[in-house]
Amino acid sequence: MKKILYIIIGIALSTAVWAQDTEGEETQTFTVVDALQQTPSLSVFNRLVDACNLRAELSKVRDEVYEEMYMTGQIQNLDYHGSVGSVGYLPEHRYYGYTVFAETDDFWQQTLGKPAAGITVSDVEMWVAKQRQTLRDFVRYHILSRRLSPDKLVIHYNEKGYNYRSSMNFTIPTYEVYETLGGGQLLKLYQCGPAFSLDGTQDIFLNRTPVLDDGMYGDLHEVSTTPTTEGIRLDASLGNSVRNGYIYPIDKPLIYTDEVRREVFGGRIRYDFAGLFPELMNNDIRADRTGRQEKFCVGFLPSSRYQYCEGLDIQEGTQFYYLSGLGRNWYNWQGDEFNITGFADFTVQLPPVPTDGEYELRIAVQSNSSARGICQFYVGTDKSHLRQAGLPVDMREGGLYIRTSSGQMPSTVGWEADDDDEFYDRIVDLRLYEAGYMKGPANCMPMGYGNTLRNYDSTLRRIVWRGQVKAGQPMYLRVQSILDDTQKQIYLDYMEWCPKSVYANPDKPEDIW
Repeated sequence: MKKILYIIIGIALSTAVWAQDTEGEETQTFTVVDALQQTPSLSVFNRLVDACNLRAELSKVRDEVYEEMYMTGQIQNLDYHGSVGSVGYLPEHRYYGYTVFAETDDFWQQTLGKPAAGITVSDVEMWVAKQRQTLRDFVRYHILSRRLSPDKLVIHYNEKGYNYRSSMNFTIPTYEVYETLGGGQLLKLYQCGPAFSLDGTQDIFLNRTPVLDDGMYGDLHEVSTTPTTEGIRLDASLGNSVRNGYIYPIDKPLIYTDEVRREVFGGRIRYDFAGLFPELMNNDIRADRTGRQEKFCVGFLPSSRYQYCEGLDIQEGTQFYYLSGLGRNWYNWQGDEFNITGFADFTVQLPPVPTDGEYELRIAVQSNSSARGICQFYVGTDKSHLRQAGLPVDMREGGLYIRTSSGQMPSTVGWEADDDDEFYDRIVDLRLYEAGYMKGPANCMPMGYGNTLRNYDSTLRRIVWRGQVKAGQPMYLRVQSILDDTQKQIYLDYMEWCPKSVYANPDKPEDIW
């Protein structure tokens, strides 16, 4: 019955007719709002969107001011002063995008015991109040401000055992965590391959927390038929594309409860820096598989001229670029990075933490090039008055060497390769940790190399800051080069929020994955 219902939803949404504009780009006649209005089986959710005054937000398609500046030559492509290209292509467009996970009318009828046509906003609001949520927070939690097609709900590129060139069979568990519309709430999209999943599927789940074989010599298989948090199974094939996004029907309630905060997001959370900015996905910059040169090196203007990414403030004199490592076998998590040169000075809004407490902020460092620079990090809640976070970080320093333009010098970090003696390997990890470093994660394997990031002395994690953070409170990271050499690179790949319950757990050491 559910399958038939979802097929009906798909037919209704597929009436969004494709058209071609003068530039040859594919557009559609329906926005998310139009599709919700005209899909009978999502009528309750459509009423909730109206009640929360989200119609104008979900109708946005493109930033016409930016496009006018681009077309009239007010913004131009940038010279790239790094080692991998000469041009930073500015995006031609600045599209908006949305992904909506919507409970079907069938769910609401069964939950509230009334026909969908008779279910009022007040009915849902009373039910939501029993879950200790406001209606506005509940509805916003169903919406991401990024356009995620089925193949981009979870990014697969270089997780251990997977090769994007030759297979669609995924391997170890992989996830994305996104901040939902309005900020302060987190949503997890989880997927793993059939060989690692107990039910033999590679389905996508919302807010699932499986029990994994995550020991130092584990394989990261699911090892229990009873996950810590079951989550909501998502049939991505039923995702329906509209002009400015995707709508996915769900048959269970999606709620950001205290249990979800604690069980789904209570551990270490890893983010690709590129995933923090919806604009990169909405404009086919991130996870682009076409290999087009203009998507390999994408430049961004200083914010005083135009702030392309809302969560990124770039100061004048900063050359800020996104680099796609598609097919280049880079040592990067998910294959891409930001590379910043010039008199680098920029501020990133960090994703929120799920619960109040003490956290570590960790940043990937990759010292395989003498072109790296030295920078100072600042962290805090007041973007205009951030506090210095420790001493400057030399991004040329790896586990064994400091790679300078005049040659290699020994590092004092204390890195040693694993030697299959868990006790000794843990001692090495502790030595690194006391120096402010950690080995790279074992779940990422750069293609063509045969080892994970944990096995390379040049791919480390740097513990940048430790302190108290409040749930949902905006936090900011400022990065400032302290060198006069404008060709030295500041490197951003991924970051981690890790709670004290993980990094200072007396009963279980933090996993290597």
